[in-house]
Amino acid sequence: MNNLIAYITYLIVVVTAILYVGHLCYKYGHVYVAQIIPEDPQLTHQVNKILLAGYYLLNIGYGIYAISIWDRLHNLADVIESVMTHLAYITLILAAMHYFNMLVINIILKQKSKTNI
Repeated sequence: MNNLIAYITYLIVVVTAILYVGHLCYKYGHVYVAQIIPEDPQLTHQVNKILLAGYYLLNIGYGIYAISIWDRLHNLADVIESVMTHLAYITLILAAMHYFNMLVINIILKQKSKTNI
């Protein structure tokens, strides 16, 4: 029963966070993708949609994997510890993905500006 409580709590928080952050990245990331592909707005939109799909697949996949590796939880303290640990992991993954994407976009934009000079 403790595992079921942990799974439900984890899934509610993780799915909410994944959907919210994904929506923000999609909404505001369009500006960065448009700087890379300014000549084709339709392609920019499609690339942004593909990035969002990849983001969802990776994070939902990790969320499912995280549940599959949980040990049996025996009390409320185990539930809280396990949920918080797995939430911390997925938060770190989200942050790392964001900064990696920003780094790649920055590198692409710098290379593009060098070729336009």
